Amino acid sequence: MIIGKARWGIGQSFFSCAKIEATHERPHGAVCFWDKECKNMALLEFRSKAAGGFFMMPDTFKTVCKVLGRPYSESGSLPPEDIPAAIRLLEQEIETERIFMAEQEKKRAQKEREGRAGFMTYEEEEEERKIAQRVSFRMRVFPLMEMLQAAAKKGVPVMWGVP
Repeated sequence: MIIGKARWGIGQSFFSCAKIEATHERPHGAVCFWDKECKNMALLEFRSKAAGGFFMMPDTFKTVCKVLGRPYSESGSLPPEDIPAAIRLLEQEIETERIFMAEQEKKRAQKEREGRAGFMTYEEEEEERKIAQRVSFRMRVFPLMEMLQAAAKKGVPVMWGVP
């Protein structure tokens, strides 16, 4: 067992390691000294004076960054003047997803009308299972939307980082 400080990420972000099992590259280029599963361990903490904080998985935030047209970073802030545009972009993506899900439901209903609901191909069954188990983008960004709306009302920034 090795005990000490290990560098994680860019800048002055450090954490204490109790056990160092493996060293490998993380997707964003930082070296991880924790274990083979660490890419799923990091969470991003969101804070604002307008609302209570919450945590989000990095993969979800990467999707949010793509929607907002921003580069992904493990820490940063959204100034008050950029928040209304961010809310509009997220709402547009949520509406796009809602339309897509409605189209999927129409396809499923059409298959039922054709009498094919009980006799789906393997690929159709897998697609149906994925849709049923899927957590929507709207659900994933709900806390962020609530925080952004509260921050817009109070005119304060939203900040995030690795806790």
